[in-house]
Amino acid sequence: MSGYHLSDDNVGYYVDKIVDFKPREIFGHPSSIARVSKYIVDNNLSILKPNVIITTAETLLPYQRQVIQKAFSCPVVDQYGCTEMAFFASQCPNGIMHFHPEHAVVEVLPNAGRRNGKEGELVTTSLLSQAMPLIRYRVGDSVNLGDQSADCHSSFPVISHLEGRIDDYIYTKDGRAISRLASIFSGDKHIKLAQLTQSSGGDVQILVVPTTEYSSVYRQMIYNEARERLGYDIEIKIKEVFDIPREANGKFRPIQSFYRPEN
Repeated sequence: MSGYHLSDDNVGYYVDKIVDFKPREIFGHPSSIARVSKYIVDNNLSILKPNVIITTAETLLPYQRQVIQKAFSCPVVDQYGCTEMAFFASQCPNGIMHFHPEHAVVEVLPNAGRRNGKEGELVTTSLLSQAMPLIRYRVGDSVNLGDQSADCHSSFPVISHLEGRIDDYIYTKDGRAISRLASIFSGDKHIKLAQLTQSSGGDVQILVVPTTEYSSVYRQMIYNEARERLGYDIEIKIKEVFDIPREANGKFRPIQSFYRPEN
């Protein structure tokens, strides 16, 4: 089912097909599954409970997980990888994200200003490809490796936080890179989709696809939380839109920045 063509006008047909097909598993982009889930919740629909929902290719945001679990009443398992098959990670039954060491040797290059060598740019050496192995491949993502171990996979490296693409930071005028901005939209702020875009001049525009329950109260809540995290040297504007375009590959980018501070 095409996530690229999913819209308010046809989301009901997607739900009808899911009900008719009765899937035991649902696999796809979290932004697409969350949009279908929001329709199910808003319309108080009761559908067949699948065994599991597996999200991939995009960062699974907390508010997306919340609405997916509410709609389908089943476990949501996030996985993480790349087209080049340079590495693979997935959540264990305890909800902890692990790298699978049989797929790749994983390293983290510390970013400037980071506290330690466990938080920074992901670099991997693939153990699967014999024809064209990728050696110390710079994936372009930023991760935080955790110190904790888990009973299920005690020797598998733990990802305590997946920050996503290095390009998907918002930068302050004094050079700080701000990530973990999904909390701006946490809680039920009555939105279907949201995206932060930072212009080449440094200002930020927040695009919001509202539901019918959305109001100026929730608009102000989003603004206040964005201001608290981004500071006061950046102009922030919120714009309500009917939809937010995806990338050419069908993925949705929740953050995109075209600004780089000089210092």
